Amino acid sequence: MGLREEAPPVSAEAVALYRELAELNRDAYLPDLAVSLRNHAVRLVETGRREEALLISAEAVKMYRELAVLNRDAYLPALAMSLNNHAVLLAEVGRREEALPVSKEAVKMYRELAVLNRDAYLPALAAALGQPRRTAGRDRAAGGDGAGQRRSRHPAPGTGRTQPGCLPVSIWPTR
Repeated sequence: MGLREEAPPVSAEAVALYRELAELNRDAYLPDLAVSLRNHAVRLVETGRREEALLISAEAVKMYRELAVLNRDAYLPALAMSLNNHAVLLAEVGRREEALPVSKEAVKMYRELAVLNRDAYLPALAAALGQPRRTAGRDRAAGGDGAGQRRSRHPAPGTGRTQPGCLPVSIWPTR
């Protein structure tokens, strides 16, 4: 078994432990549970377990929504990333019609974040905004079957480097 295949059981254990901790002290451990859920979904995707990852991703989005209600400034970036990840995943399992409104919601949040801190969030906004619309038209025009996925990733705000816990940004297939 390679390192990639070993990751999901480890991340599943982290989720289980944070669930237990969040039951004891929700306020203190809900953020950690949300992060562990998002990371576990990514680990599942990396091993081809997209359907399973979809459920975990939806749960992470739900947690980040709750956190953003409690402290919007602190959790809006994580909610935007989780929504974008979830949209990517929905598209990858063939649920593109469901992915589009989720992607639009993520873009709306990244726009808001880019207004507040352009240097930090403009790369994420560009990635979330640019890819889906360009590739959707090109794939449909070419009669694409949805087999290919662009594998670029969100840059970490302000760095141009890949951000941990983030799926590829394109929710539409490319040639």
